[in-house]
Amino acid sequence: MLPDKLPFYFKAHPQKGNGGQPDSLPFDVYYDDELCIYRQKTSEELKNKLNEVYELGSLVDGSISNESGKVYVELVTGFILQSLPSKNIDKNLSVLEVGCGNAIILKELKKKNNHLKLTGIEPGSHGVVEGIEGVDIIRDFFPARKIADTKFDLIFSLLVLEHIEDPVV
Repeated sequence: MLPDKLPFYFKAHPQKGNGGQPDSLPFDVYYDDELCIYRQKTSEELKNKLNEVYELGSLVDGSISNESGKVYVELVTGFILQSLPSKNIDKNLSVLEVGCGNAIILKELKKKNNHLKLTGIEPGSHGVVEGIEGVDIIRDFFPARKIADTKFDLIFSLLVLEHIEDPVV
């Protein structure tokens, strides 16, 4: 049984505390037996708080975009590329990253396979890394209206359960 509230951390702060934000939020997580994944039930309180912190420029420190995280970038991009169907690897496959942060994974995927059509969704207003020309970055929560009718060959997300209200949409 999961607790009613889960710890909430959105970035490092110079003083003790969580930058004026609560230390925990009412994340309601359950296991979906049909999809075989953990899912989050949303609430207006949670939606409002997440929107508020993303407006403040939330970016969790220790992300994979810093020096210590480079090994994870290689592991993740390698796994993603190996997971694509080999017969279609040069066929402009479309890939969506939900909660792309500053888009470091998308940048590395583009460097390793320029044939991929890459899209990232990120509600935060923080900047993206240089070198991702041709990658579509959408500033919104998933599912974004801008891509509502778009089909993707691969959709992935890393450590961002709060970005995905309904994975079935």
